[in-house]
Amino acid sequence: MMKKIVLGVPLLVFVCDNVALGQLEVDKGIKVSGVGCIIGRPDVATTNIGVESMGSSLEQVKNKSNSSVDIIIKKLKSMGVADKDIQTRAYTISTLTDTSLISRAQKITGYRINNRLQVKIRNLADLGIILESVVASGANDIAGISFEIDNPKNCQIQARQLAVKDAREKAEQLARDAGIQLGKILSIIETGDSGKPAVYRSMSMKDMANAPVPIEAGEMEIVVHVDMRFDIQD
Repeated sequence: MMKKIVLGVPLLVFVCDNVALGQLEVDKGIKVSGVGCIIGRPDVATTNIGVESMGSSLEQVKNKSNSSVDIIIKKLKSMGVADKDIQTRAYTISTLTDTSLISRAQKITGYRINNRLQVKIRNLADLGIILESVVASGANDIAGISFEIDNPKNCQIQARQLAVKDAREKAEQLARDAGIQLGKILSIIETGDSGKPAVYRSMSMKDMANAPVPIEAGEMEIVVHVDMRFDIQD
């Protein structure tokens, strides 16, 4: 029994020493973070276009809702919006009750159906005209409009290059100020990229009815972050 205890002590010390050495290897060098940002012009708009229908008969309201949405979809397609860019995102049916009744069992007086489409518009020059047209065709629920870059790959490549350049410049400055020689790159990790889309406010039917729809896509940022670790030359 005593032999097992004695033999176990140096083994434990050996393992701990290896862990400590491994941690030193991970922590060695100069660690820096870099950020790259590219400003791009959005070329795609996404909006939610819906119809709210109400009536006393569920069948009547369903027919009314279906007919209105069908007209809107046909209008969108006639204005160049592709099938793949029109998607049903919500379809809800709720009851209308007489809130003046005090009794717990309130009487159902009708039904409400909300049918909402998510629409992607790729020709931003036509965006205002399209929104006016769908409102004239029966849409009574236009939610917020957001803008994005359809293919952000080129912007991401440029932002990534700037992030690496930023990190390297920081490492070179640290090495220079500390009086040491910067070595090779030991590791580089991209910690994520993000685009901050321009968001347009929701518009009321009154706003659209009273004046043309002035919409500006604005700009959006493509941001990339990198973490880099450099060796120190002896």
